[in-house]
Amino acid sequence: MDYETVPPTVVYKLTDSGTSLLPSLETFFEWVLNDTNESE
Repeated sequence: MDYETVPPTVVYKLTDSGTSLLPSLETFFEWVLNDTNESE
């Protein structure tokens, strides 16, 4: 996509490989949040 704006507009999109990591990352972040809350 080409936008004629100043400053330039950039659109980022995950690749299929990046998207495939989302379920694992979600599980990891849930674990981190739960572990952090239990430590307090």
